[in-house]
Amino acid sequence: MNIVNLGDVNHTIARAKIEEWKNVPEFFKEVSKKAKSIKIMSGNHDGDLKPLIPSNVEILPSLGIVAQENIALIHGHAWPSLKLLKCKGLIMEHTHPVVAFKDAFDFRSFRQVWVKPFLIRKGLQKH
Repeated sequence: MNIVNLGDVNHTIARAKIEEWKNVPEFFKEVSKKAKSIKIMSGNHDGDLKPLIPSNVEILPSLGIVAQENIALIHGHAWPSLKLLKCKGLIMEHTHPVVAFKDAFDFRSFRQVWVKPFLIRKGLQKH
């Protein structure tokens, strides 16, 4: 199994908290037992991440990459390159979906929402 994490491993932005110095290395130590390879795309919350991860974990550029079958992988805190936008598909992590409500006076308010996609399992194993 190969794993690509699209960023924000840490919660804090500039420096890791004390809990992260304990939890992040333990997490990747356990995941490394099952995964053939682990790659992390730096997110905007991943400052000071490198000292927390094992040497077998690769850090990818935060601007994104093109994965197999012409699918772009990006964290999402920066605008993707034109090369990535031309891909067949785009997978992004750093999303904060909202729904807008507008009243009779054209006043708009926004509420955060959860997006729950359905997984189509047929054919998933071959990927």
